[in-house]
Amino acid sequence: MKKILLPLLGCFISLSSFQCEKEVLDNTRSVITGLLVDDSGRAINGLSIKITSQHNVLGQSATASNGQFKFTSLRSNRGEFNFEFNGTDINPNYGSITYHYTDSAFLEKYGFGEIVLTRSASLNFKLIKTSQGNSALDFELKYLGTACRYFYENNELQNNESCFPEEVIEESLSDADPNFEIDLIAPMNSIVEFNYQIPGEPVQSLQITLNEPVNNYEFEY
Repeated sequence: MKKILLPLLGCFISLSSFQCEKEVLDNTRSVITGLLVDDSGRAINGLSIKITSQHNVLGQSATASNGQFKFTSLRSNRGEFNFEFNGTDINPNYGSITYHYTDSAFLEKYGFGEIVLTRSASLNFKLIKTSQGNSALDFELKYLGTACRYFYENNELQNNESCFPEEVIEESLSDADPNFEIDLIAPMNSIVEFNYQIPGEPVQSLQITLNEPVNNYEFEY
C-alpha cells in the first residue's frame, strides 16, 4: 500500500508581518484501518483513501486486493477534517463516501470496519432531431448522484447524512441547437427519469433503468 505523509504549514499575511503557523501536530500520528467492499459484498482493490484538512493532504493510501487498508496519517491542529473514500482520483465504477468531522480532535486510531460503496453505472444519453421542419423540445433528466457524506461533531456521528442527492438537468432544444449528448454516472440499478415536451403536446415521461455497467439511450424527435 502507498503511504504519503506531507509536512504542512498554514501561512497568513497581515499588514505588519508575515507569519507561518504549523498546521500539523508534531510527533503525533493516527492509524487508519478498515475494509472497503461493494454492495454485493466483494472486496474493492486499489481504491483511494485520503485524509484532508482544508484541502491539505494529511495522509493517503489505497486498498489491498482483499479490500483492506491500514496506514498512518499526520494530524492537524484544526478541528475540521475529512476522510475521503474514492473522493479523489475517483474510480468511476463506485460511488464515494466522505466522513466530515467538525469540532473534533484527532484520535490515535480510527477503525472503520467494513465500509460499503455502491457500484456505479454510466449512461450515454443522446437526443437527436430527425423530424423535418421547425421543432423544439424542452426536457429534464432526473437521476441520483453517487456521493455520500456523513457528519461527525465532537467525534460523534450526527443524524444528518447526505446520500445519493438528486441531480437535475433542464434544457431546451431548437433548430439552432437541435441535438444533445451527455454522459452520466449514477448508482447501479437506479432509474434516470426523462421528461420531455414538444410545444403544443402534453408532457411525456420515460424511465431508463441502469442495469448494466455501461448503458446507452438514444431518443429521436
